[in-house]
Amino acid sequence: MTKLKTIIISLAAVAVCGCNSAQKEAEELLESANYDFVHGRYDIALDAIDSLRKIYPNAIEARKQALELQQRIALKKAQEEAEEADKMYQIASRDYEVMRKAVEKSGANATREQIDELTRRRIERDSMKILMDTQFAKIRYIHRRQMQNNK
Repeated sequence: MTKLKTIIISLAAVAVCGCNSAQKEAEELLESANYDFVHGRYDIALDAIDSLRKIYPNAIEARKQALELQQRIALKKAQEEAEEADKMYQIASRDYEVMRKAVEKSGANATREQIDELTRRRIERDSMKILMDTQFAKIRYIHRRQMQNNK
């Protein structure tokens, strides 16, 4: 009977050590993801989070923190992409307006090339607007999710 107790206690000790080791490794992976996020390496940070979630399914606290980090990364990426899309939209809008005024000035004498160029610029402007609106919608969605998670 004492031999069985010794084996059970030994197995329990190994399991506890294994859990602590896994938790520590998960936390180290999370720290690595945080470091990459802070240094603007979002895709590397997201890869680390994916690895953490796959390799350490029982590291609940680390997984919670990883989810929060993943949301912060998604938010930061969306903000940067929205900012870039806004810049591109402003440029496309200016180009379109310049071309529109030139075509209007030409009136009935506007060439097919001018009209085609005006159409191309309008499509480019509208595409940038859609891209910008999509990023802003993503930002709003992430903010809502963050508020839900903080409740």
